[in-house]
Amino acid sequence: MKRGIAFVLTALLLLLLPGTTEAKLMHGVFIDTRGHWAESEIDTAYNSGLMQGTGINQSGFKVFSPEESVTRFQLAAVMQRAFDLDFGKIQFIEEPAISDFYYDVEDERWYTQPVILGAINHIFIQIDEFKGSEEVSRIELATAIYRAFQAQDISVPMIMLMPQYDDTADLTQEEINAMVFVSNTGIMKGYDQLFRPHDPVKRSELARVLNQCTKLIENNPAEILPISTIKLASRSVKNNLELINIDLQIPVVSGLQNEEVQNKLNQLLENEALERQNSMIAEAQSMSQYIQTEPYHTFEMVSRFYKFGADQDVLSFYVDYYYFTGGAHGMTERKAYNFDINTGEELSLSDLFDSNYDYKTMINDNIQEAMNRSPGMYFTGSYGFQGISEEQGFYLENNSLIIFFQQYEVAPYAAGIREFAVPYQ
Repeated sequence: MKRGIAFVLTALLLLLLPGTTEAKLMHGVFIDTRGHWAESEIDTAYNSGLMQGTGINQSGFKVFSPEESVTRFQLAAVMQRAFDLDFGKIQFIEEPAISDFYYDVEDERWYTQPVILGAINHIFIQIDEFKGSEEVSRIELATAIYRAFQAQDISVPMIMLMPQYDDTADLTQEEINAMVFVSNTGIMKGYDQLFRPHDPVKRSELARVLNQCTKLIENNPAEILPISTIKLASRSVKNNLELINIDLQIPVVSGLQNEEVQNKLNQLLENEALERQNSMIAEAQSMSQYIQTEPYHTFEMVSRFYKFGADQDVLSFYVDYYYFTGGAHGMTERKAYNFDINTGEELSLSDLFDSNYDYKTMINDNIQEAMNRSPGMYFTGSYGFQGISEEQGFYLENNSLIIFFQQYEVAPYAAGIREFAVPYQ
């Protein structure tokens, strides 16, 4: 009898405990979004797989933390989901690692692959540090979205109007373009004549923004282009001589429809690599007395290429040549190749633009804006950036023009080869 009474009392107590009956009602819903202005937006983003919760509270309910600021790691994750990011038109000889892009992002974490894909698609600028735990501002979010639409080649028809905000005078040209894009498409809006570009983005606002992006993507699907059949393999050339060690990977093109053009490209690539090899051997021979003086300074020459991009008209990639001729360290020289696959001719930078377009000013402005974000990294004054040259190094990657500068050209040796992405649009 006592056991029966105890059982009934226990059952009644469980029914009366706060949250017990609610648990069934709250399944799949966040306890901290009830009555929030973005409750329905958050539910939609969650049910669409765009966003997740931030954990479970002490009562066992899921929480979303709608008023928490979005971090750069979180932004990378949702951008991958919303835009279905992948390697795009790039094919890698070796799988890219996070250390190829940033030194402050750990490997094999939930955010690692999204950050890699964001960098590959030039949604995030590669400036060595990702700063993943930092808050995302509204203009950073707008810029990331603007770049993602460009990277995925998603064209959104709209009436181009310049929004009138009182707090956007300090924005760069790209940031202005991004602000105009998200305003005209309804992805993001300002209020009271203010865009509030530097305010942190809350998770609740991000949910609404992602839902708007999804609607636009569904209504304006990207054109599906045929997959390129072009491949790039390597032919290894190794020579361990008395004065110099040589380890070359010479690119070999295959898959072109025009076999004559394909043979032309392969001959050019092999000739250039072997000419560089012969030049280094000759230099080593001329320096034999120095090389054989204690301590022994054997010369080295190594070449590697890591990725390439190809579409129906252009094959674009670069080869890095590393040379060591003694001293504190060696030097890496980057040689880019941009071929018209229909003719086999190499493309110059000017070939990419209309003859009456001032592309140099546009590119210079983009580069200077990027340098201004990290002023301590680059040379200044007469040693600093003076504008691109007629023979400027570049390659093409995922709807972006990549301008690069050799070591010591615009920054110290430790900064390496500096790259700047300029979206096609």
